[in-house]
Amino acid sequence: MIEDIGLLCCTWDDPRGIMRMFEQETIKDFDYICFFDGKFVDWVGDNEFPEAETHDIVKDYGDSTEEVNVYYEYVDGKTETEKRNFMFYRAHQIGMNWALVVDSDEIPYINKHEWNKECKILSKSSFGCHGILLDDYNIIERKPRLFNMKEKPYMIQHENELSHLNVYSSYDGRNLIEDINKTKYDVESINIIHDKELQSDKRFESRKKY
Repeated sequence: MIEDIGLLCCTWDDPRGIMRMFEQETIKDFDYICFFDGKFVDWVGDNEFPEAETHDIVKDYGDSTEEVNVYYEYVDGKTETEKRNFMFYRAHQIGMNWALVVDSDEIPYINKHEWNKECKILSKSSFGCHGILLDDYNIIERKPRLFNMKEKPYMIQHENELSHLNVYSSYDGRNLIEDINKTKYDVESINIIHDKELQSDKRFESRKKY
């Protein structure tokens, strides 16, 4: 049985990043492409683009293809943890088997033929999270980005550290991020490139304050 995979993209005020994502050909090989738009409640700074622009770009792409299920939702007034938890909640509600988590300044690539073979191996694993290789300006990093949705992942808000560094299983409470440290194996059919080229100086300054 082939299991489906969805892309969960967290975004705000980055329509050019979304357009760039659509321009890479393997994007249509995900079974679901889900965009969760909206500013974190504690983000400092105003938007540079009209708020409707990201929605319009996603809608235009969805209207132009029948090869992939395209989903958009505006999620405003939440902390980063609350927004990312909503993304996991919605992914589980949609019914996808696997979820790849990215931000809109990242470009995901998938080899669907290889994924269909590889996911059969991953499905037999007891791990709820698997490592993806991310190219961060020619520095290759292992990132915990691929989640088995049967775990119903969630985060806990932390006061003094980034909450998305810890993701837990709803079934047994274990920290799923620790799974990738138990093996040297990284998913071979998926990779991510981190590229902030399209972001303005204003956006960089806001990020520093966040």
